[in-house]
Amino acid sequence: MTLAIELGWWIAPAAITAISYVVAFWSIPEPQPSSFLPDLGPAITGFINLSVATIISLVAWLVWSLLS
Repeated sequence: MTLAIELGWWIAPAAITAISYVVAFWSIPEPQPSSFLPDLGPAITGFINLSVATIISLVAWLVWSLLS
């Protein structure tokens, strides 16, 4: 049995996925210390960033599947 993986146009949405998640993780701010309440801003920002990265990834794969 032979398994061959060809580098084709699937590499474009895979690269878009990787880049979008790297940018999403890279742009999460550091939490600021506070005396009483935890800083939820970075958690909310991280959730939004990862949600946008997921949507970008899904759109890229959808476009790839419709064009191929």
